[in-house]
Amino acid sequence: MKHRALLYLCTVSILLFASEASSTAQTSADELFAEGKFQQAASLYLTFLHSHSRDINIRIKLISAYLRIDGDAWQQAIVQGEEAVKIAPDNPDAHGLLSLALMRGGEPDDAAKQAAKSLSLLPADYYGLIAQGRVFTWEEHSTKAVEVLNEAIKKYPARVTAYPYLFAALYDLNSIPDKKKYETLVKAYYKLKPMGHPHHSILKVGRKTFFSKETEHERKLKEEDSLGDNSEEQLKKIDDGSLPYSSYTVPVDMNKERMNLLVTVNKAQLRLTLDTGAGDSVVLDQQVISQLGLQSLGQTLIGGVGGDALSKMYLIRSLQVGNELRKNLIVGSMHDIPETDGLYGGANFTKSAVTIDFQERTLTVARGKGAQAPLCLDGDHIMSVPFHLYHGYIFLPVRLAGDKKIVWGLLDTGAEPLGILSLITARQLAKARSQDSYKQMELPVPLGVGNTISTFTALLFRFPVDMTPAHTHTTPFLMEMYPMLGASLLDNLLSRDFDFQISLLIGYPYLVNARRVTIDYPHRLLTMEFTNQ
Repeated sequence: MKHRALLYLCTVSILLFASEASSTAQTSADELFAEGKFQQAASLYLTFLHSHSRDINIRIKLISAYLRIDGDAWQQAIVQGEEAVKIAPDNPDAHGLLSLALMRGGEPDDAAKQAAKSLSLLPADYYGLIAQGRVFTWEEHSTKAVEVLNEAIKKYPARVTAYPYLFAALYDLNSIPDKKKYETLVKAYYKLKPMGHPHHSILKVGRKTFFSKETEHERKLKEEDSLGDNSEEQLKKIDDGSLPYSSYTVPVDMNKERMNLLVTVNKAQLRLTLDTGAGDSVVLDQQVISQLGLQSLGQTLIGGVGGDALSKMYLIRSLQVGNELRKNLIVGSMHDIPETDGLYGGANFTKSAVTIDFQERTLTVARGKGAQAPLCLDGDHIMSVPFHLYHGYIFLPVRLAGDKKIVWGLLDTGAEPLGILSLITARQLAKARSQDSYKQMELPVPLGVGNTISTFTALLFRFPVDMTPAHTHTTPFLMEMYPMLGASLLDNLLSRDFDFQISLLIGYPYLVNARRVTIDYPHRLLTMEFTNQ
């Protein structure tokens, strides 16, 4: 009996010690998470799960930690999220976090299903609301996105995750209904001391950016409101159908690497590259700004595939493309933009159907209700594919190397390569190829306009990679992309800042193969016309 009692006491002591050690490990992981040491916290959570694999609360903390880490940690978040919904199918947080991980991984359809499941289990679930807001943003339902993200913040004001997605949705609306309320939200956000992904994209720019652009703009408008015409008002009436639609054609300076619009800025004739990879921004070369004698309003950061470049902001009195005149416009700046005076973001045409004619070397813009792109030319082979306009950028569904899986490519008419894969996508494709057909190396060359990063990890392919847009209404256009490489910059910079995995950057040379290309922004449709030869 004494031996049994002693054995029992030893067993209880071991269990109590193990429980105490386990509790200490959890506390340490939670403390690391609170300090912003998300990788270390994730390692501790993962270690704990090795002996407590069905502990759903720890697994949820692990997924949350992975989602705060830059790079490819979202892949582990998906793995752990899928395991979480198997273990606890009725846990709304598990489905909400899996949705966020899937959206970050560039799988919006699956993300939408998981968001809906989360809210069906608990209509006010925090992660479910955020996930639903992200889905609404992707689907361009910005008003709905703002509503659900506001609800998440209202119900959980001390939790930080919803704030950056609300700011992004408000940006897409291009309108802040209540500026005081918005400023209160921003102050509350900064008071929570956000850390990790995706908060760095906001923190690196700084708090002033939330207010400076609009308030500086308004101040300058009051000082310089002397142009006196109603061009902006006319455009609004064209857009709502009060006035007949507008259409104009302008000549374009183009070659195989870029196309430049002829633009009048403050009565000066400039050549600006039409760049769908620049969103709705207008950026001028610093030398041009000096020639125009513009005064700086402040500074901000401009992000891109080449890194984050410091940019000063300037006010120009007028910018005219064709018969569209824009007044008192804030523009950015960049040093040494090659072979052009600046960049004109493609999203400045989001109210229009834009047709690029490579034979006639012209650009036709049709704007307003009832406006239509030019009819396709007789005898041409037509390819058309719907696209998503996400935060002002064109995302095309594509298939690579004959794979059935749809991935997303960013159309960047300011990019000179025909195509660039993300390093993650390139490595996935390389698995199906012989090892002597590709090579990974560090390339000491800049990539992108205004770059601040001169070296990146690349995976170079010896053979071409097939790419074709998905969901085509007609026969798809398959392109062999060569030379082809995977670039870490797409994962570490572009995908990070979009919080959405971009598998491919599709450059301007892809479009040049067509006779005409129409980017129909109102109907979200890319159409390419090829001569039947």
